[in-house]
Amino acid sequence: MSDVGLRVYNHAVGQFGNKVGDGECWTLANASVIAAGGQPPSSNSLYNWGTAITLGQLSRGDIIQFSSYTVRIEDADGSWQELTRGAPRHTAIVETVRPNGEVVVLEANVDASQVVRRTTLYFQSGTVGTAEVTVSGSFDFYQVRPANP
Repeated sequence: MSDVGLRVYNHAVGQFGNKVGDGECWTLANASVIAAGGQPPSSNSLYNWGTAITLGQLSRGDIIQFSSYTVRIEDADGSWQELTRGAPRHTAIVETVRPNGEVVVLEANVDASQVVRRTTLYFQSGTVGTAEVTVSGSFDFYQVRPANP
């Protein structure tokens, strides 16, 4: 985890339960990047949050940019839940990457709520415990760059 990433996370988690700015998901990420001394996206590339990384490199304070993402989690008993993000886009900040493939994020502007909250998401289809996870759509992972390297 980079120092900037840790500061991005610390700012975001400090906003937990609160509305940041206009309550949009992008606003939480942008405010956290600026507060951390990171380089925010440029006006010609609003959804590029820094250095592109892979799922295996993902760590606390990194940014996830979604486009038409859906995850369906179906338990062995037939019950299921489905989460969607990014219609057309959504932005979240990584809190925890778990060995079983779960990624806990801090995000805003979800399900008609503009306050910062935690959500567990997945980025690979497969079996997790007794559940079958199916992921579709697209997402990009970014490590925030320092504003003045």
